[in-house]
Amino acid sequence: MQHISSFLLLSCVLLLAKSALGEDCIDYDEHKDEIEGCCSLPPVLPGDNAKECAEEAKGKASDVHNLYACFFECYSERNGIVSGNSVNLDTLNGFADAQGGAVGDAWKAVFAKCAGTSDEIIQSIQGHSLKCNPYALELKTCFVFEIDRVCPDEYFQSSELCDKIRGGTPYCHHQ
Repeated sequence: MQHISSFLLLSCVLLLAKSALGEDCIDYDEHKDEIEGCCSLPPVLPGDNAKECAEEAKGKASDVHNLYACFFECYSERNGIVSGNSVNLDTLNGFADAQGGAVGDAWKAVFAKCAGTSDEIIQSIQGHSLKCNPYALELKTCFVFEIDRVCPDEYFQSSELCDKIRGGTPYCHHQ
């Protein structure tokens, strides 16, 4: 009987803590506009090859997810960011170094974090049915999600949602 009451007490505490803290995760699609405004850090990746890769992607795919996968595969390979399922951290850090200061440091932290998830990305894309390799798209998604967490104060727009992201509340994973 004591185990049951201890369990119920613990359950109530966890339920109260969960409701006090809010969401378990943040739905990117639901909050996209606000999330994109959390950090106004200047972009660091070059615009080189973007137009050509967009045209190439249109020639390979018509649906949005395939277009993005094909675009980022082309763009990232042509700019030396990835090769197949391998990230070139030296190239990314070179782009960040060109920015310098807090901006460059923030981007380097993002690149290091996302490069560290490379094995997880590879595992998550196994058996994909896309027309192009989605590795670069998943890496870019990591960049988008991580930049809000390390955004320098002078570029960060504080709000309840942005503060949750910066505090480590994860994004929801939809399958």
